[in-house]
Amino acid sequence: MIRHSANLWEFRETCNVYVLRASTDCLLIDTGSGAIMQYLAAIGIQRVDWILHTRHHRD
Repeated sequence: MIRHSANLWEFRETCNVYVLRASTDCLLIDTGSGAIMQYLAAIGIQRVDWILHTRHHRD
C-alpha cells in the first residue's frame, strides 16, 4: 500500500483502490478484487463504512 497522507492510502491491483480513513472506519474508493480487505487491519481499520464505485470495471 502506498501512503499519500495521514489518512489516505492507495492499493494497486486490478484497479487502484483508495482507502480514506476516519479513525478506525474508512471509505473505500473502488474495491478491485477485494484483496484490500486483508490489509486494512495493518493500517488500523476495523470497519469499512462506505464503498464508492467510480465506474464499471472488474471489481
